[in-house]
Amino acid sequence: MLGGMITDTAGLEGSCPSLPGMGLLPCETAFEAGKTLTRVRAAVTGGPFDGAALEGYEIHMGTTAVRGEPFCRLEDGRAEGCRSGNVFGSYLHGLFDSGERRLALRPQRDGKEKRRGRAVAGEQRAPIRPAGGRRERSAGYGRDLSHDGGVCLMERIRPAEIERESMAIIEHGLRARGITLPAETGAVVKRVIHTTADFDYAENLRFTQDAVRQAHTALAGGTIITDSNMALAGISRPAMQKLGCEAHCFMAEPFIAQAARERGVTRAAASVEHAASNTPSPPSSRWAGRAAAPSPRQS
Repeated sequence: MLGGMITDTAGLEGSCPSLPGMGLLPCETAFEAGKTLTRVRAAVTGGPFDGAALEGYEIHMGTTAVRGEPFCRLEDGRAEGCRSGNVFGSYLHGLFDSGERRLALRPQRDGKEKRRGRAVAGEQRAPIRPAGGRRERSAGYGRDLSHDGGVCLMERIRPAEIERESMAIIEHGLRARGITLPAETGAVVKRVIHTTADFDYAENLRFTQDAVRQAHTALAGGTIITDSNMALAGISRPAMQKLGCEAHCFMAEPFIAQAARERGVTRAAASVEHAASNTPSPPSSRWAGRAAAPSPRQS
């Protein structure tokens, strides 16, 4: 998405053979059959994160042709990802699961205040909404984030507003496709679309009878265990409070990394096995993960 073009001549993701990307990085991506899923180590090459040690999962379907500088170099010598200015793209997932890596990837501020917000490419105006204030216009506010001199302008928006806007876009997209979601499962389907940006789920997801009510009952007063901090961050704290449940992820704990190295298993496997021994047994516990990562002892 960050590059100049995305092609899918085999129709793996739909009927559209190609789409333009955001144009922030000098690269083009082509979808291909077969999925790469490999745990790798790497080191950032150049830029504000130069030399930072990385560890994560290389996950992608297809290849990306990079014309610019790579983001990092894998331990086998391969160049990976792309960088241009302060825009970085990478196939590696889970880079921020480790506290050590989070610190290594923290950019240098050079004494300047770091501003939070979202970048909007190609716009000629810069609406700014300070926290708690009205939306105001400020000409010329923004930073150059693109490789070709284009200006990306910043807009400060509260997280709740971003979510409301996203859901409104999803509802508009569903109406445009003539799709009406069932009342019981509609909120779940829209949340899946919000997470994946894939409207096909509106027609492909299937639910057993009374599934949503049974899920609420199963989660009430229970413990949710995830195998990634990304998944943990996506669980609503207010929603958990209403259900009287809690959520944990042990992936970034130093003793989990040590146990995984000593036993020759993934951190995901070690963290889930730790959770199994240190949290209540079902039905008061529920488990959620992104990618299956079984122990080598499992068949």
